[in-house]
Amino acid sequence: MQKTSDAFKSATSAAKAIKAKGEAGAPLKTAPLKTGPLETGALKTGALKGPTLKDEVVRLIEEEIISGALPPGTRLDEVQLSARFGLSRTPLREALAQLTASGLLEARPRSGTFVTRLGIKSILECLAMTAEIEAIAAEWAARRMSDDEIRGLRAMHKACGAAQKTGSSDSYFLANRRFHAGIYAGAHNRYVAETANFLFMRAAPYRRLQLRQPGRIRSSFAEHGTIVDAIAARDGETAKRIMRDHILIQGDRFMEFISMLPDSFIGLKTD
Repeated sequence: MQKTSDAFKSATSAAKAIKAKGEAGAPLKTAPLKTGPLETGALKTGALKGPTLKDEVVRLIEEEIISGALPPGTRLDEVQLSARFGLSRTPLREALAQLTASGLLEARPRSGTFVTRLGIKSILECLAMTAEIEAIAAEWAARRMSDDEIRGLRAMHKACGAAQKTGSSDSYFLANRRFHAGIYAGAHNRYVAETANFLFMRAAPYRRLQLRQPGRIRSSFAEHGTIVDAIAARDGETAKRIMRDHILIQGDRFMEFISMLPDSFIGLKTD
């Protein structure tokens, strides 16, 4: 159990690092919902050096997409990015190519590279797959998390409650992200965690806006409480069912969600 506890502590430490970035820098603060070239100085990194140059640029751009600093449809200017990061075009293009291969960016012929916009069908498919993977993670977490890990998850839930009281959807989004990451780690399965994280990144700009629906933060926090209770009770089936319902957006809820999205967030091509 020591290895699994270490894995959970590692995920918790990573989540704290994300929290620190949100509290100390612009990328994870409230971002205006607009499209256009990335503003110079939006992420104060300085010159990046070393063998992980490409990976660091990938991570930084991922964080800006997840945080909303780079909304869907934003065009990335290579010259501007090279100046911001203090690096040559070759590692930058390698980083953009990796992000394009992952689906977070899309290359448009004769237009450039843009943050991917999902069509309505893709949004539905992504959320449906996310619901299934996170449901599995919750079920396995109920069976595999140690008592210490469950106490850690309760602390993450408590942090969600504190964020809820601020009334800020962005603050709650960060706490929500840490809570879900804790469950991914608690499943103690590398492939489940990797898949869940990938799907989270793909849908993050849209899930972030979902929290702006009236009453959604309150209901999300309540659902988290029932998930934690089911995991603590070692009731995998209940944890799985509640988590699936927590992620899925169906019927009128989905129509309300789509109506709130800026037009620039929706891809024009058919899925």
